[in-house]
Amino acid sequence: MDKALKLVLGYLKDMSMPVSEVQEIKNVCMVSSNHNENIADIVSKVFTSVGMDGVMNIVESHTGRTEFKLVNGLIFNRGLSTMNFVQKEMKGTNVMEQSVEFDNPLILVVGDSVAEISDLLPILEVVKSLKRPFVLFSTDLREEPASTMIFNAKRGNLQCAAVNIPWTGGVEIENLKDIAALTGATFVDNKYELTLDEVKPHHFGSAQYIKISEYETSLVDGKGT
Repeated sequence: MDKALKLVLGYLKDMSMPVSEVQEIKNVCMVSSNHNENIADIVSKVFTSVGMDGVMNIVESHTGRTEFKLVNGLIFNRGLSTMNFVQKEMKGTNVMEQSVEFDNPLILVVGDSVAEISDLLPILEVVKSLKRPFVLFSTDLREEPASTMIFNAKRGNLQCAAVNIPWTGGVEIENLKDIAALTGATFVDNKYELTLDEVKPHHFGSAQYIKISEYETSLVDGKGT
């Protein structure tokens, strides 16, 4: 069977043709969309805009039209700090996809470990007063503060989730800074003279939409640079 598989794959590779021109992309899309020219035209325009390695996100339209919008975004291979953020009682949870999805969330980016409940409580009070979903990015959200977020989410006090980006020699700090820049958040880190207990509403960033699964985070239309 393995030999047959290699033969078939080799045959398909020999038959394959590179697709790069707009009309070529549209032709492929026509087949995939059951010859719906409108859909094929939109999809080919999207790939032309974002490139063949770009990311396309399909969402339900609130109108009767099918259209596309080009926005700044980011997808990276870090997911929820704990899957306990995915529970059917919690708003924003997509149980089928095992993910959380928020529109217009507040985003806080922290370069330090969030180790104590006392570190987090002032932040949650600010978030609660603003009445918006909340996503925390940090190098290390410990068990007790994470449990506090989950408890408040289950009780309906907050819509929230957290993503850990562990420290591995400095690369992750740069990733956190990129997230802060994309969302317009102030980078919270003792080295930058802004600590968690000093965070105010203007230190939060935001995005149009965020989706977080176990292993991946998609952030769309950040409100930063």
